[in-house]
Parts: sequence; C-alpha cells; structure tokens
Amino acid sequence: MEAFSKLTIQLSEGEYQAPDVLYWVKDKPLEIPKDLVICKDEMGEPTAVYSKMLWDLNPYRLSENPLTNLSFESLVESKDKEAYELVDEFKRLLVCLIYFAQAGRVGSLSSAVILSYFNELRKAVRFCLSLKENELVGCLTLEELLTNKTYLAAFISTQTGTTFNKRFRAILNHLIVIGKDKVGFVPINPKALNFSDDDSKQTVIIPQRIYLSVIDNVLEDIDELYIYKDRLSAFITEFRDRLFGLAHSTQKCLGVRDPANYRDNMRTAIKRYGLEGLLIEKYGVKKKACLVLALAKIQYVMKTAIHLFTGMRFEEVNRVQYKCHSTAVVSDLVRDEKGNILDEGQTIDLISTTTKFSGYKKSAAWFAPIEVVKVIEILQAITSGGAKALGIKPESCPLLLNCSFINSVNKKEVKVYAHSKLNAPTWSKYLIITEADYAELVASDEERDFSIEEEFQVGNVWPLASHQFRRSLAFYASNTGFVSLPSLKKQYKHLTNDMTRYYRRNFEKIKTIFGFYDAKEKKHVLPPEHMIFDFQMGIASNVASSIVFDLLETEEPLFGKTGGYIQKQKEGLRKGEVRIEEVRSETEKKVDSGELAYKKTLLGGCMKNGRCDSFMLGDFTSCLTCDDASIKLSKVEAEIANCESELESYEKDSGEYQITLSELNRLTKFRDAKMIKSAALEEAVDE
Repeated sequence: MEAFSKLTIQLSEGEYQAPDVLYWVKDKPLEIPKDLVICKDEMGEPTAVYSKMLWDLNPYRLSENPLTNLSFESLVESKDKEAYELVDEFKRLLVCLIYFAQAGRVGSLSSAVILSYFNELRKAVRFCLSLKENELVGCLTLEELLTNKTYLAAFISTQTGTTFNKRFRAILNHLIVIGKDKVGFVPINPKALNFSDDDSKQTVIIPQRIYLSVIDNVLEDIDELYIYKDRLSAFITEFRDRLFGLAHSTQKCLGVRDPANYRDNMRTAIKRYGLEGLLIEKYGVKKKACLVLALAKIQYVMKTAIHLFTGMRFEEVNRVQYKCHSTAVVSDLVRDEKGNILDEGQTIDLISTTTKFSGYKKSAAWFAPIEVVKVIEILQAITSGGAKALGIKPESCPLLLNCSFINSVNKKEVKVYAHSKLNAPTWSKYLIITEADYAELVASDEERDFSIEEEFQVGNVWPLASHQFRRSLAFYASNTGFVSLPSLKKQYKHLTNDMTRYYRRNFEKIKTIFGFYDAKEKKHVLPPEHMIFDFQMGIASNVASSIVFDLLETEEPLFGKTGGYIQKQKEGLRKGEVRIEEVRSETEKKVDSGELAYKKTLLGGCMKNGRCDSFMLGDFTSCLTCDDASIKLSKVEAEIANCESELESYEKDSGEYQITLSELNRLTKFRDAKMIKSAALEEAVDE
C-alpha cells in the first residue's frame, strides 16, 4: 500500500500542516474516502473536504494573491442525478491531479495550477450537461467525454485560445501518466487531437448534388451486379483450371495438343455464363489479364457503397471478413395470454469487422440497411468463387478477396486487394464541381478559405475519398443542413429514419448490438471509432438547422406564444434587418450552450428546454396552449382530418370516441380562432 500526501503548508522551519494521506493499493482501483481532507489551514482546520461543494486551497497557495475557491455548486443547480454524478467524477479527477501529478520544483501542482485545471475541467462538465437535451447523445460522463475522440474533439472545437489548449493538453497528459488504476480510465492522447491553431483541415462534406449523384450511381451498380452475382461466382470458380479463359493459341503453347481438350477462351466463357453485358460491355474484359482489374473495380464500387451507407472507415471495411453479416434482435415478439401477437418484434441487419473461424462473433458492428446487405452478398459471391478456385473455405477469406490468383498459378495468397483510385468507377469522372456545389461547400465551413484549395475549384472533378462519406453521412442522415434537402430525404428516408431509431443513446440494447463484451472491463462497450459518435455529435447542429429552416424560412405563418415570437424574427429577415447567416450562427451558439432546444411535433415545433410530460404521454393538443410551442395551421388541418377519420372507426359511446372528439374540438377551435385573426389582419393591411 502506497501513501500519498502532496500539498503542504509550512508553519515554521521544519513544521508543516499536511492534508490527509491518500492510500492506494497497487493494481487495484483507487478508493477516495468521502471525508478526505484535501487542505487545512494553519490551525489544522479543514478548508477543502472531498464531499463538500466548496474547496478553499488558499492555505497552500505559493503567492500572496488570494485564489478563487473551487465551487461545484453552480454545476448542480438543476438538482439532476446526472449533474451530481458528473461533479463526483470531476472531484475524483481533481484529487488524482492534486495527489499524483508530478510537476514543478517540489514534484506537485501548485494551488494556482490546480485552480486553472479546475476551470478547464468545469467547461468539460458543462459541455457534458449541455448535451442532455440531445436525444441521441444525452448527458455524457467525463469518462465518456475524455475517452472518446469524437466527443472530445467536439468539446475542444467549442473552446478557443492557446491557454485552454495548453492547459487541457496538460490535464490529459497528467491523467495518462497517473494511470488507469487511479483515474479509472485512460483518456485520449492529446497528440491525436487538434489543439493547435495550425492549418490542419477537417474532412469536407460532399455537396448535396454530388452526394445524390454518388448515391444514384452506387444504387444503380448494386442493382445491376446483384442480378449477376451467382453467375459471376460460378464463373470465377472455373479459374481453378489454369488454362480456363486463355486463347487457344496460348493453350496450345502450354501443351494442349488436341483441340477437343481446349478450354473456353475468355469471350466464349463469358458468353456461356451470360456475363457479356457486365464483363464485356461495361468493364471491357477481352482477355484473362483484364478480368482481375474488372473484379477490382466491382469491389471498389461495392466498398464505396459500404462507406456510403455505414460511415465505416477505410481500414474498417478492409478488415471485414467473409462471414460478416448477422441479424440482431432489437425487441422480442410479444404475445397475449391467448397467443395473439401484440408486437411483431424487430430485428436489424449488422455488418461486423471481425469474425472467428469457430463461429460468428462481432467485436464492432454497424447498422446495415438493405443496400448494404445486397453489397455483402455480391462481395461474398466473388470471394466464394475465388475461395473455391483456390481450394479453401470462403469463411477463411476477407470479404474483399484479392483475385490476382486468376493471372498467376503461383499466387495463392489470401489477402485483401489494395484498392486505389485507379479502380474508381467511370461515373466518378463526371462528378464535376459547379458554382452551386462550391457555394454549398463554402457555406459548410465559413472559416475555411476554399479559394486556395485547387482540388475544390469549379470545373474540377470532385476529389471523392472514403473518409468524406463518414462525415457526410453524419451530416445528412441526422437531417443537418445549410440547404433544404427534400430530394435527399425522399430518396434516403429509409436510412435516416432507421439510423435515428437505432443510434439512440438511451436505447437499452445499443451496446450489446453494436459493441462487444470486454472481458477485462466486464461490460459491453462500443468501439470508440464507431460511426454512432459522429452521428450523435451532428445533432446539436441539426437542432439549429431545424430552427432556422423549419421555422424561420417557412412561408407559412406560425402561431402559439413561441411561434408568434419566431414570426417577428422572420419579418426582420424579410426586411433585410438581419442576415440568415447571423441568425444561424447565433442559433448554433445558443443550442450548443443549452439555451435553445427544438424538436418537431405533430402540430409544428417545440422549443421547450427540458422534459415535457405531455409529450411523453402523447397529449399532442397540449401544444396548442403551451408557451414553448410553434404551431403550423397546415399541420393542425392534417390532424383534424386524422381525427375525423379516426372517429368513424369508434362507437359513439366508447372512451376512444370521447377522447378523440375532445382532441378534434380543441384543434378546430384553435384553427377557427387563428383563421379569423389572420383574416382580420389581412383586412387591416388592405385598408
């Protein structure tokens, strides 16, 4: 057992007033007593106790200037359980820094430095609390923030100044050195983060038009290849015969004397398998040497599809094995006492980066919409044919099997094909950047000077890269946008809805479905590189976008108390008194700080910052009189029609009829009142 006591106050020569000793047993988690005295004054009276909400470290200060007390009170004003738990974490980290950090002339941090670290960590706590209203993230713990690169990068991006960069980088380095046994976790290495003000650039978002064009082309390729997959697999299997596909003259040189023993040459073989439309017409395969390149191009576009629809990184897709597809149960089928099905249950398809030969075992999984399931089957068909040609089991192969063995008898290596831009599909050459694309790109990052980046200039081919899909998917799939995206939503709706459903932080099974069981930690964890974290962090921007575009840019008048206020802001926009860029920037800041919240409702929008009991209970008509509601008459009209239709299915003396009728009356009363008011205003304007 080791004892630690760093901070001291010198009373006279050789006499010190020290805080309580903190004991730690090696290789075991650090236990901090609630009554641990961290600082004492000259009389030996405690001025900082671990369990207290105010710590005074002035007795241990080195200068004559008084220090501000370390107050945790402001962080728990909400009285929420999450806030108190965050403060407990906060205190633990501070104690670790106070007792174990090695620095300075005496080997410990000074009181002033501890105060500066307190101020920076307090910002991190507030950032965690600010995400509470984000339904896809929720209130983060400090461990979740400091051990997840995506979360931590998002927090760092909200801070400015070299002072913060220097201090927070030092905090992370101290915690790494102190170690997991004492801290409880190992934070992200600051070298992996962008703390400096250098020229490092964030991955760009693919402009909407180009993004849609990629989606269209990829979907077209998937549909075409899916028809050929079984024939393609059988065709590749034929290459276990080294003479198959060679010209007859070549076969003769290799020892085949009897023409009756000639194997099909490439053109004849392709036609026999009904693959001429794919291999000859589309990929120009005229001889055996061209086939490997054609298969590499097919794999390349299928790999692009996986990046596009899952957000997986380049190497993550390369690690995917043949047996990578599974189905996870989200909710079980529910029956009543008579055996009737009350709930059909729900399952989702997953793609995993790791398999074991003894059977399927996922260590990192991604949600796979139907398009990705088709892609997997296409790639499995190629790999299965290649495995049979090599005389091995497909389960032992990567999904993106290198098919170069077709051209060489001696090449029997089982490895992933090293795809490059040389394998890019022909349609990628026609993704030409227009002025509208460039304007959209500039709007996505106003602080970046795209005019000096040659690859993004108008008239150039868009420099498509796999890592762009990850950010673009998080951006678009969370319905974030600086432009209206109706066409994208219409075509991509299947993915955005499903991602919102499955990538919900508080969904109780998400760790077991998308993560893996860590035997050492004895719990299910999500891999830190998972797409879910990028998707979650796009939601704050999404809220700001929804406020701007659902409310401010709509031509439809808004009603309700909050709706009336928003309507006045819209008038300012129309008159040119304020620019939309200014409104958007200010809105994002308020959303990030937790001052603003927004979610769509059946009747329009809700800007309530906190839980709504009526929303939880499904009482949507309560929005009509709510101070935080923004009501659209078109949506009120739609619900009136729904209620009228629903009434026809109930008996008049039933409870359902009475409830629905009550809702209908409230809706029609609201509509009629607002329509009368609008008509009166129009008459006044005309006069």
